[in-house]
Amino acid sequence: MKYKRFFAMMLGISVLISLTSLITPFFLQIWNSRQEVLTGEKVLLLIALILLSKGLHILFIVYRERFAKNYNKKNFSDYLCDFFALNYDDLVKDGPTNILERIAMSVNSIYSFLTGGCISLYSGAITAGVCLILFLLVDVKMTLLLLLLLPLNYFSYRALNQELAKRSQEMQMQTGQGFQQILSYVGQVDYLKQSADHTAILRKLDPALEQVYASMARVNEYAQSVSALLAGLNEVAKNGILIYSVYAFASGSLSSYFLLLINLVMPLYFSSVNSIVNANLNRRDFDVAVKFRGELKEKREKDGDKRLDAIEEIELDVAKLDVPGKTIPFAVKGTLKKGDIVKICGDSGAGKSSFVKTLLKFRPVQGVRLNGIPLSELKNRAVRQRVEYLPQNVPIVKGSLLENLQFGCEEKESDRAHFEKEPVLKSILQDKTMDTEILEAGANLSGGEKQKIAVARALKSEADVLILDEICSNIDKASSDEIYERIRREREKYITFIITHDELPEGLANVELNRQA
Repeated sequence: MKYKRFFAMMLGISVLISLTSLITPFFLQIWNSRQEVLTGEKVLLLIALILLSKGLHILFIVYRERFAKNYNKKNFSDYLCDFFALNYDDLVKDGPTNILERIAMSVNSIYSFLTGGCISLYSGAITAGVCLILFLLVDVKMTLLLLLLLPLNYFSYRALNQELAKRSQEMQMQTGQGFQQILSYVGQVDYLKQSADHTAILRKLDPALEQVYASMARVNEYAQSVSALLAGLNEVAKNGILIYSVYAFASGSLSSYFLLLINLVMPLYFSSVNSIVNANLNRRDFDVAVKFRGELKEKREKDGDKRLDAIEEIELDVAKLDVPGKTIPFAVKGTLKKGDIVKICGDSGAGKSSFVKTLLKFRPVQGVRLNGIPLSELKNRAVRQRVEYLPQNVPIVKGSLLENLQFGCEEKESDRAHFEKEPVLKSILQDKTMDTEILEAGANLSGGEKQKIAVARALKSEADVLILDEICSNIDKASSDEIYERIRREREKYITFIITHDELPEGLANVELNRQA
């Protein structure tokens, strides 16, 4: 509804701009029919009308951009909701960077069309129609020629648009994948800075750069070449009419008023034709963006319909794990309750991380029940509110220490006092405060500090299940002992899974999964 009001306002202003642009030739036509002399006062009136048209144009731009800020934010947020709901394996396969790059392009394309191209299409059609009426008062043959240019431009550019839609979709995919590859290298700050020579890295990035800019060049080459050809035809028609009008004026069959009218209306007419054409081209990118949105929705993960207020018990009777391209034998059986700390160990690739991720419904699995309810029947949101997953690579954002501790949680005024008293953060707060700025990727944090932040964050959540996935494998023993001791003190509140290759403190884990061959 809000966009409809905006569209109506923009269309009204746009039409008003077009009409004020046409008032000048309109007055010229009236003065010519009355055979009035063109005086200085009349010239000043025409200048004032032109300034009014430009003022309305500025108003149009200001209003459009102020609306666009909130509209784009809302549209991007809607895309992000689809992004968050993507199937786990599709998200991993396509890559977050690639998807986000395409989302940004799609939001911009939708904005360009809905706040510009769509409005230009209607206002351009109205302006072109009025111009044709004015030309009809001058010369019928000239009007017919200009009228023929409309379907010629429209259908030519429509065919161009359809072809470009296919090429643009491929370009979005290619550029997204290319930048994903580039960022995977550029994001390795420590390695890049310690390298004395970046020649080899630049050589590695060359195929990705070629992929990005070659795909752009192919689309632009085709679009601009065909557009230049069609624009050339318009230019030939325009110059032909101007030459004809000058000849008619020289021969006395065309008055000076009509000559001036033609010179004023001609640019408006072709500008309107270009507006219609450009709107059609913007529609190409709009269609690609809408199609991409549909693809995201098609890849949404499956959801259950049952709610879950708390997790008191987990029943396991699992035989295998299905991951993309293979099936992993993973026979586990048992019943877990709060207070249980489960150690999961085994060789790399044995499916340990894949198993615990099924508890978050990242992938479907048979044989898992929470409070007696099959996992597949539970709502994803309900499960993820009660299960906290701590990966080895802790998510750290650029912001204050407090903002990192609140990451992903509802912020409360009491959070600062709570975290300042959190035992596992004591060593961090010896030389940092809650307002200390944490650099990108936690560059000013040690591995142990990152894991302590993750543990403090998890213990503040509403979770009933904690999953610690190799969180102490690359940190010092003192930090590991501190984290495990904190988990031990809170064990009665949770069902805890610990994936590790290392020995745990004596007596910490009380359960081993009964893995059956």
